[in-house]
Amino acid sequence: MSKKPRVALLIDAENNINPQKLHSLMSTLDATGTKIEKRAIGNWTQNQVSNRIDWKRYGITTIDQTKHRPGKNGADFRLVIEAMEMLHDPELNIDIFVVMSSDHGFIPLYQYLQQQGKKVVVAGDSSLNKNDIKAITDRIIVLDSAKSRNKPNVAEQTKKNAKQTKKLNAAEPTKMNIRKSRGAGKKLTEPQRYSMSPKQRNRTRQLIRKSLTHLHKNKRKPTLDRMYRTMRELQPDFKVRRLGYARLYDLIKTFPEIVTIVHEGNAKPVVRFGRDAIPPKNPKKRRKRK
Repeated sequence: MSKKPRVALLIDAENNINPQKLHSLMSTLDATGTKIEKRAIGNWTQNQVSNRIDWKRYGITTIDQTKHRPGKNGADFRLVIEAMEMLHDPELNIDIFVVMSSDHGFIPLYQYLQQQGKKVVVAGDSSLNKNDIKAITDRIIVLDSAKSRNKPNVAEQTKKNAKQTKKLNAAEPTKMNIRKSRGAGKKLTEPQRYSMSPKQRNRTRQLIRKSLTHLHKNKRKPTLDRMYRTMRELQPDFKVRRLGYARLYDLIKTFPEIVTIVHEGNAKPVVRFGRDAIPPKNPKKRRKRK
């Protein structure tokens, strides 16, 4: 039997959480994995809507974060801190982070969690389908509002599906590659996923080799995070998603001949030279002649 993933749930309670939305999310997560940690962060002295939710019913721990200065949302910073504590807690060993919020301010948090090899799921309103959050996360969960409890009309749902299909067919060539069928010379009706060309693959291989060599010479621990920053320093326009991958972790695994990922216990995964790569030797300092 496969082991169920361990899930952590973080709720931004400053967004006036709806009880129906919370119940819908908890029902959806029941089939995702084992929920280890569930925390809701907010200012409970002022947040009257969230105070009406029975958090103990779902086993959610409430964390009070008061505003020290007007106009500053301390709950957002506290949510990031809670996520970092759970990420580096060896006893929790979280596999999936679920964040209940529609704010764009958590995008750097989502990117960092993915660089550490974790999956990120974001739950919120329908605006998640129209912004950058959908493009950088593993999954989004759109929660129905309390007002729309009736079932949707079948005709309206069919029209929405048709519009989504048109948008996919009209996608940019860099994201979706429409290949021609053999013989007839006609375009395929279903778009094909964009894959790296041999030229792009060679450039990426050279960039990975240079970045790993740079970390080796500087004697710095080659974590995935440092590897990504070094690649961006050497090539500022480098982006993982342009090459057809969601995470740097997935891209690195396609080059086992030059680089490999090593998991050292509960520490962050590090990158090492692959089976066909020879690590450079550090030049020895010449002794001055007396």
